[in-house]
Amino acid sequence: MAAVVPVIELIADGLLDTVRAELDAAGENDLFSGFAHTLMELVNDPMASTDSFVRAPARHRLPDGPLLDPKTVVGAVFFVFVAGHATTGRPLSTVLRPALAEPGVWPRTARDEGFAGA
Repeated sequence: MAAVVPVIELIADGLLDTVRAELDAAGENDLFSGFAHTLMELVNDPMASTDSFVRAPARHRLPDGPLLDPKTVVGAVFFVFVAGHATTGRPLSTVLRPALAEPGVWPRTARDEGFAGA
């Protein structure tokens, strides 16, 4: 995971710069399009490490021989990001909401080492 952090930070920084500029200029922004564009730039960047999470799929060959096209690579990487968010975010929110709603549960998770595992 640590190896992916710089890539995620680079993508997020570029996306936030674009969001700020579009919000200042037009008052609105489409995050998904911007993110897909930032990913496409990384997939097509000849200077990016070919072993990175974003670039490695671009080296994948289909069963009949050709490389995956850049749009397919971006779609696959985007799907992994969304899937990772869904499989992490939803269970966390499912657990955190009841924990925060019940008095005393949240502070107890910090005090009682075995409580969260029970």
